Amino acid sequence: MKKIIVLSALVAASAFTARAEFYVGASLTSTAADIEAAAENFSSDEMGWKAYVGWTFLDFLGAEAGYRDLGTFSEGGETERFDFDLAVIDVSARAFLPIGDLFNLYGKVGYANIAWDGKYEDADGEFSIDDDNWELFYGIGTEFKLGKNFAIRAEWEMYDTDEDLNTLSAGLLFRF
Repeated sequence: MKKIIVLSALVAASAFTARAEFYVGASLTSTAADIEAAAENFSSDEMGWKAYVGWTFLDFLGAEAGYRDLGTFSEGGETERFDFDLAVIDVSARAFLPIGDLFNLYGKVGYANIAWDGKYEDADGEFSIDDDNWELFYGIGTEFKLGKNFAIRAEWEMYDTDEDLNTLSAGLLFRF
């Protein structure tokens, strides 16, 4: 009986990995941030980039990890000013909906470590910002396949923070 269970597990594992598809990608990003500091609200849009690796283990399900440099945000006036860099490391699950042979729609949900590094100035002086927290994030996107190994990808992602922080991105990915 043990041999049948072990053999069944090996067959299932080999079928699972036979479907596996690994990929790497890079995208340009545009990040919008609305930040409330003291009595003022600051809004800024910045360009950045991201790199990611992923694993599609079923036709409709996969996992992904990435790094994003979302840019340097600077905003303010005479009474208040902030300048900070924003970087993100994330892990997520992705669910796919194939549309024909060329398109995939997908949704993703995961956790992101959002690192804020910079300074805030007001009438009371200058304060350092050095904070990172794990936050929930989610997004939607589409992939347009260019042959067997390449795809163009566009996506929108929202981070569940006290600040209104979301990203649009477009880029390329390569499948192994």
